[in-house]
Formats: sequence, C-alpha cells, structure tokens
Amino acid sequence: MKKKCFFIFICLMLLSLLVGCNSLEKREFYDSKNEVGRYEEMPYFPTFSKPNSETQRMSYTLFTMSIIGIPYVVADYTASTILDVVSLPFDIYRNNVEVPERKKYKKVNDELSDHYYKTLKKLEHTKSEKEKALIKAEYKKTLDEYCNKLRELDANFVFHTQPYYRYRIE
Repeated sequence: MKKKCFFIFICLMLLSLLVGCNSLEKREFYDSKNEVGRYEEMPYFPTFSKPNSETQRMSYTLFTMSIIGIPYVVADYTASTILDVVSLPFDIYRNNVEVPERKKYKKVNDELSDHYYKTLKKLEHTKSEKEKALIKAEYKKTLDEYCNKLRELDANFVFHTQPYYRYRIE
C-alpha cells in the first residue's frame, strides 16, 4: 500500500511539473524576452514570494473544491518548492551576473528611444531643409553608436537590425 501511495504521489509531482508548475510559471515572467521582469531581480523563492496570477488562483480554487484536485495542488506546491530549492544557485547567478548586464542593455535602449523622440521634436520645429539634413546626419551617427553599444552589451544582439528600422528617420 505504501509503495502504491508513493508511486501515485511521484506521478502527481511529475504531472504538476509537466502541466504547469507554479514555480515554472513564475520563472517564465523573469526570463521571457518580452516581459519587463527580465530586468528585475528574481526572488529566491518565487513560489512563495511572488503572488499568483489570477488564472492560477482560479484553477487552484477549483481544484481544492474537488476531491481529485486537492492532491494535485499539494503535489504542485511540493514540486514548486523542490524546484525552487534546486534552482537557487541559478537564481543567485542570474541576479548577480545577468540582471546587471540586462539593466545596462535596457538603459542604453531607453537612451536611444529618448534620443529618437528628441530628434523628432527638433525636426518638427526646424524650418529649413539644410538644418533638417544636418540633424538627420547627426542622428544617423548617434544611432550607429547606440547600436554598437547594444551589440557590445548583448553578445547575441537579439534586435540585430531592429533599431535601424524602429528608430529610422526619413
């Protein structure tokens, strides 16, 4: 009987890891390229220190109302806690090494964005075509400098040519 219960508990833990482990869902916010969280420090135990999303809360509420769902919730929290403990060294590395680099990248990217909008304002207020051409030439040089800084900070440079298109002035 003990072997069967242990086997069922292990299966439930594996199921919770595969289906939607609480810890994995919270880590996704901190590592996704599109999320703001990739620039933030991850709490060392994200399962307990980061609040649940509404969908997670709703699914856990529904699960705890059914008899079948209670073991799933228990297994999910157990698996999340184990994953948090195992991932702790990686989280420490991420917070102390990767996050400062990502913040530098974000700072340069924000400076580029600010410079772009300031240049657009200058172009709106400029009357002569000669001055507009000078402003555009200066802007193209600074755009190249910003893109080179971004390449230095991010070896992969995900946005390889994107700043040229996103911040191009015609």
